[in-house]
Amino acid sequence: INGKRFKNTSAVIGNGDGNVDVDETNVYVQMIKPRLMLTWNGRQHKIKIRLDDTRMYGNVYGMLGNADGFSSNDLRKSDGKFTTKFEDFGNSWEIPGSCN
Repeated sequence: INGKRFKNTSAVIGNGDGNVDVDETNVYVQMIKPRLMLTWNGRQHKIKIRLDDTRMYGNVYGMLGNADGFSSNDLRKSDGKFTTKFEDFGNSWEIPGSCN
C-alpha cells in the first residue's frame, strides 16, 4: 500500500476511502466510493469482486462485464464486439507484454 509491502492484518486506504484486511488465506479490499468489495485468494488463484454502487450498474465494462444484472451481455471484448468464447474474451483484455 502506498508503495510499501503490507505486513499488517488491516489498513485504511487513503483518508478513509476503504480498507484492506488479510487473513490466513484471503486479502479483502473494501472501497466506499464506489462501493466495491474485492476478495483475493492467491493460493487458489481466485478473485471475487462485488460492486454495490447502483450508480455504477450498466456503467462499467471490461473483465467483469457491465454490472447491469444480465450475464448474457457480459462477454463484450475490448473492441466492443461480443463473443461466446471465454478465451477470446479474456485475451482481448490482455495488456500487451503483461503475460510474458
